[in-house]
Parts: sequence; C-alpha cells; structure tokens
Amino acid sequence: MEPRKTDYALRIFLFFVAILLISSVIFLVFNLTKTKSAELSASPPPTSPSICIPPSSGEIFHTVFLSPSPTVPVGAIGDGYYYVKLKDHTSQKEVLSFFLHGKNTVNFNVDVGTYDLYFAHGDVWYGEDLLFGDDTEYMMAESPIVISQNNDPIQIWAPSIFQGEDLIISTTPIDAVRF
Repeated sequence: MEPRKTDYALRIFLFFVAILLISSVIFLVFNLTKTKSAELSASPPPTSPSICIPPSSGEIFHTVFLSPSPTVPVGAIGDGYYYVKLKDHTSQKEVLSFFLHGKNTVNFNVDVGTYDLYFAHGDVWYGEDLLFGDDTEYMMAESPIVISQNNDPIQIWAPSIFQGEDLIISTTPIDAVRF
C-alpha cells in the first residue's frame, strides 16, 4: 500500500506546525531571559557616599551663643577633620557644633557654664548626615568642660592617631548613637 498524497501533506503540515511551535517557545524563553536581564541591569548599582568638600575650619553648623560671651580657643592636635559638638552638661542639648581642620585653632563665643565636648573625627568628609562615613571615630571628653571668663585653650585629638600624647582633655570612644 502506498501512502496517500494527503498523508504526506498532513505530515509536512504537522512538521511545520511543530517547528513553528518550537521556535515560538524558544523565542518566548529568549525574550523573557532578555527582559529579566535588562531589568537586572536597569536597577541602579549600589552607590557609595559622595565625597564633599570639607567646610572651612571654624564653620559653625549650630549655635545658641551670642556675643559678648567669653571667647574660647578650640584646637585640634591631630590630622584629619573634626566635627565638634558642645552639649549643655545638665540638659544634654546641643549648644554649639562646628567643623575643625586638624592642627588648627579657632575661637568661639561660648557662654559661661559647664559643657560636654563630643567630636567625630575622620579623613574624608561626606557631609553632615554621614560625617566621615564608615571610618568615623566618635569621641567625648571624659570630664565636663567648665567655661569661665578666663579660659585656657581647649585641645582635642584623635587617640587612635596620637596615643600617649600629653593632652589637655582626655577623651574616650563612644558609639554613633551617643554622639
């Protein structure tokens, strides 16, 4: 028995339908993979913080003091940069915050009173929110600072850089939350 011409035509038709179905599946899989890949590559890469130009030494961020308060010289013995805060010893409210370059001294008007000195130290400034990034060292003076009419200079330092120095103010490390 010889196969009929219609059987050949049907087989050829089914063969092309099968090829069409297989190529459609391959096309869909390829496009889904391509779309997923595009979605993944379209997501922004992880960003690192932007480095900022450090403020001028002595730039004040916050103050409640008005002249003619006594003038207090504040200096940094170490290198790098310092973000410094004075907090009222009793209320712990921030009364002065400023930026200080290492090995610099600046003068500030500070009311007579007792204060706690806090500072953050680092080499690369990322702005007020991030300060010096992951490398920020947070410190505080171990004893309150008493401001009177005649004041000696206040010297701050970074103990990890200048261990063993003869210091005017002893400091202790603190965590970022306490700062």
